[in-house]
Amino acid sequence: MDFRTHLPIMGTSMPDAIQSRPSDPARDFCQWPYDPPLQPAPGALRQSAILFHALTLMPNGSALLAVVLRIRAFWGRFNTVWGLKSADGRLGLELYFYDYDRAERRTKISSFLNAFPDLFAPSFTIDDGIPFFMCSIEFNAEDSGLLEARTHMTTIDLYTDGFGGTTSAGLCHAWDGVSLTLKNIYRFYESHPDRAEITSAMAASARTSQIKKLPPELCAGAWQEEIFVFAQKRTSDCVYFSRIKIQAVRDLCAKFAFPPEIIGFLADQDANLAHHLFDVGIDYTVSSGGDALPAKAGLYGLL
Repeated sequence: MDFRTHLPIMGTSMPDAIQSRPSDPARDFCQWPYDPPLQPAPGALRQSAILFHALTLMPNGSALLAVVLRIRAFWGRFNTVWGLKSADGRLGLELYFYDYDRAERRTKISSFLNAFPDLFAPSFTIDDGIPFFMCSIEFNAEDSGLLEARTHMTTIDLYTDGFGGTTSAGLCHAWDGVSLTLKNIYRFYESHPDRAEITSAMAASARTSQIKKLPPELCAGAWQEEIFVFAQKRTSDCVYFSRIKIQAVRDLCAKFAFPPEIIGFLADQDANLAHHLFDVGIDYTVSSGGDALPAKAGLYGLL
């Protein structure tokens, strides 16, 4: 069965929009380029096909699709990263906007806020002088009021350069229109050559160090990722497996409780997605007995 004929919220133009083109960029969730593992197969799909399919499963999917398409039109195709989050049996979405020119950014964040008055109140402002290289906004299942323009977003996350890691590092702060609150610390490593550094970083975490034995599926190299990211957050630690193949994505999503409709879609479209590399993150906490407890999983791609 061709899934393109079973996406009622997409409209007639969407099937063509999710078809891969030879000119499409190959970039990971940091917008860093990678070498594709394969040439696109006939009928190959863009990564956004996964997101659009997932929106059909969300209670607010139709309204969220309209917002996503407006955002893509503002930033341009492939210039937004989507993050599909699965936690407690519910799906959420976060959208990430990169500009590595930082304080000399090409598109002022104020222009983005002004372009979406239904999402951001006029009083919500951000200083473009803050040297963030990325910002993100998050939509959850409870955001019906936001999507119906009855309420506004109250925070936006800002990401700046951090410290540590071997390839990169970043800090995430939540901005509420008045002040910044530190949320997350990220450290990036080349997965294979930096195994010792990864082990040391995780052992130094107040949370991860309490785990008696880290499950193999949370360890560097478990999914043949090119880049491994370790993050410390306010209520969890997190590992990201960056630049992994579609089979690893399928296995990770199945193991960490993505909805069966998503897992089935990935299986059905395996050959049409095999020319991409993907990024998957797993948030976890620690039980009183020293076991790792998965809390949230995220799958990322280009919009």
